[in-house]
Amino acid sequence: MALYTLAGTIVSIGTSAAVDFTDTPTNILVDFAADTYTVIGETETISDFGDTATDVPFTGLGDSRTRHLKGSTDGGMAQITCADQPSDAGQAAVRAACVPTNQAEYNVKFEWRNGDVSYIRGPLMGFGRVNGTGPNNVAKRQFSISNSYGEFIDPA
Repeated sequence: MALYTLAGTIVSIGTSAAVDFTDTPTNILVDFAADTYTVIGETETISDFGDTATDVPFTGLGDSRTRHLKGSTDGGMAQITCADQPSDAGQAAVRAACVPTNQAEYNVKFEWRNGDVSYIRGPLMGFGRVNGTGPNNVAKRQFSISNSYGEFIDPA
């Protein structure tokens, strides 16, 4: 596969439509794709995210040797920054999803420049203002989505 940049990547928010995570990966992708998505305008950055196993160390008394086991898996949080555009439909949907009393999980879609499409699902948190350090900064918003079930990738 050829290298590619993130330029042209599209991030969209879906609804809280159910996804059956007990089904096959193929059918999970079908569930995600069946949702309706709204592009989040003026997205600037997407943080790193993805499954990581927790290190569970054990040191035996007899041999004084530490062994490392895999513990629980954490998908992390995807932090997304975008220019502050209150009239953008995608940002309005994110703002509504981020209300502290809203405990619903939402589907989020990433359309990568290489043609892959990936999906994650979880509650959206925060919609904070990012001001920068002076007059030569764009007013921005930043929010996070919990990657509660892992990343599901539909390859190009």
